[in-house]
Amino acid sequence: MTFRTLPLAEGSSASGEPRNLASAAVGATVIEVSSSYANSPSWAGANAIDGNALTEWSSHGDGDDAFITIQLAEPTDIGRLGIWTRTMGATAQITRFQVVTESGVILGPFDVPDAGGPHIYPVAARAQTLRFEVVASSGGNTGLVELVVYAAD
Repeated sequence: MTFRTLPLAEGSSASGEPRNLASAAVGATVIEVSSSYANSPSWAGANAIDGNALTEWSSHGDGDDAFITIQLAEPTDIGRLGIWTRTMGATAQITRFQVVTESGVILGPFDVPDAGGPHIYPVAARAQTLRFEVVASSGGNTGLVELVVYAAD
């Protein structure tokens, strides 16, 4: 007997979840950050797109001025995006953010209720470059555990 699996549906991951286009595993790259804590690879922007919830990008005290810019593998019609904010308890937590595309379209601002996991927001835009900007935070070494970008259905 032979067993064959069906091909992966377009835009899906092996788990059946939508593919996170903000993942380094599918070709996304970090092209700019406001800063990274102590210029250490342990806190680099790449940690926000590595798919690992145990790593984080941390700015070096940027608070509300923190940002990270990523480039997707190709221009994409985006249907949802989101962040998982880092926190240090009383500081470093993002409470509101917006995203600016390479063409200047502003998505958001979006409120972030907590740092308990990723929060996803519906959007409608076509872009390849996305600048995630902190609008409001509890200050300090703001940053991200992970970024999420999903293609439109």
